[in-house]
Amino acid sequence: MIERPVDHSSRLLAGELADPEDDERAAALHPEERLRRRDFLGRTAAVAGLAGLAGVLPAETLIAEAAKQAGRTPFPKPRDLPIDTFVVLMMENRSFDHYFGWHPKADGRNAGLAYPALDGSEVPTRHLTPDFQGCDFRDPDHGWIGGRHQYNAGRMDGFYTGNPEGDGSDEFALGYYLKEDLGFIPHAADAFTLYDRWF
Repeated sequence: MIERPVDHSSRLLAGELADPEDDERAAALHPEERLRRRDFLGRTAAVAGLAGLAGVLPAETLIAEAAKQAGRTPFPKPRDLPIDTFVVLMMENRSFDHYFGWHPKADGRNAGLAYPALDGSEVPTRHLTPDFQGCDFRDPDHGWIGGRHQYNAGRMDGFYTGNPEGDGSDEFALGYYLKEDLGFIPHAADAFTLYDRWF
């Protein structure tokens, strides 16, 4: 499970235009993530066609077909399920390694890693305690281009540098917590299901 923070400051306001060079840079850096105009128009036409068919077919036909489909995959009766309640705990703006890299059964790491800086040096990860707030640290770039630089074609090593055209980040983005720093959360992680592959 890797969650990345959302930057509300980088969103365009009504009336603002995006820099066309940003789109060109994104296409050059990560062509597999670019939605081409032709693909967009094709998908839009397919959705419009399906919506048009729904308007042409009689409601009875649609309801009968939906009932047949529903009958093929019946849901189990609630009293037969071994689960009574689902509780989902989610941390906003936290990566998995940042918060749960200490967990012995998780595929996460935190201590002993280093990330490249813009000057070519390496910046090590660091234990954040006792500063739990990080209010004096710069926020990592949450924009589209910054996110592509952080992702770095799957290497996941651009969190310190961020977007070279921007102001990057600082060592807070490379910080982590240990089990003893987190109060209730480790007890919940040990007792219940913990997703370490939630992308």
